[in-house]
Amino acid sequence: MTEFQPGWYKVRRKLDNSLDCRYFDTPHTYSAYCWLEPNGNQRLWWDARQHPPARAMAWQPRFQRVADPLSIASWDAYA
Repeated sequence: MTEFQPGWYKVRRKLDNSLDCRYFDTPHTYSAYCWLEPNGNQRLWWDARQHPPARAMAWQPRFQRVADPLSIASWDAYA
């Protein structure tokens, strides 16, 4: 079983092959939500810095950690 560490995780793959990712602060809350598209675009959909507070969702060991940290400076769009 993988132990929780704060960071970006791939939560699920969408039908268009993009990745639904969330930044988990704790095993029970996340503070950002984005899509990573197959063409490399990154779309930030929600960020607690702009729309507090954090949202509830249980982290699961099956979630894959995103290897390269996502940088706010590299977002293609904020929806």
